[in-house]
Amino acid sequence: MKGNWLKVIRSVSGMTQQELEIKSGVSVRTITRIENGEIPRLSTLKQLGKVLENECGDICILKEMRDGHELLNTLCGRHQMAFNHADFKQNEQNELIESVHSYVQEVDMVWEEVDNQSRFKWGEDMSRMMEESEKLGIVWFGMAYAASDNQSWETGYLYAVELDDESITRK
Repeated sequence: MKGNWLKVIRSVSGMTQQELEIKSGVSVRTITRIENGEIPRLSTLKQLGKVLENECGDICILKEMRDGHELLNTLCGRHQMAFNHADFKQNEQNELIESVHSYVQEVDMVWEEVDNQSRFKWGEDMSRMMEESEKLGIVWFGMAYAASDNQSWETGYLYAVELDDESITRK
């Protein structure tokens, strides 16, 4: 799965790498590296997210997840789910990322069978984990997108990326 999401979305929308470069300001070289599995920087994901939302809003929305409710509603209940993250240097960061992944997978397994009260509680729990993540320099990007050959087959995708210099002062 890795960076194939970007290739799939470009294909479905009929956008070439060169067109995405022009619209997003992200170089073809970087787009190719992402499509080959490299984890993009936060600023790159933001640039791509803006273009994809404008150009492919009916196919996917890639955006920074600001709270647990938004994250779980974006990812859970899809046909499949994928996770990816940058290589973090601190064990504490890696442990928290694994905890978030495990938590989201557990919630997803029962998402369709539970009431809104349970979903709300899980969203609150997830928000606390995201606050802890941000303290450790981790930001979450999520999206859901439909497969090019079957619009009803959706994938939830979650990225963990490091805060880069530009975004550290965003609050």
